[in-house]
Amino acid sequence: MTGIQEQPNNFTNESVDGDFNLGIAGFKYSDLFDALKLREIAEKFYETVRKENPILHDALTKYIENRGKGFEKRVESKILTDSAPYLSEFIAQMFDINGER
Repeated sequence: MTGIQEQPNNFTNESVDGDFNLGIAGFKYSDLFDALKLREIAEKFYETVRKENPILHDALTKYIENRGKGFEKRVESKILTDSAPYLSEFIAQMFDINGER
């Protein structure tokens, strides 16, 4: 699971306002508070899942589009638990906490 474009960690290079680059190229911490940028970050995550597990991506996409409605609890659980490792890796990369993860 390494479809994420890495960017050098800049946690130590904080600007005066406390903003810093995330481990996902082209994004900063402040982007997490901007709805449009946050959507772009989410799309990066979905693209990673698509590249690494197209079947899971399709199931997750359908689940999200339907807001979970119409899915049996077991199927819903399978989609979410199968997605969890990808999300964990994405967040670890984003905040450069792979060692702690």
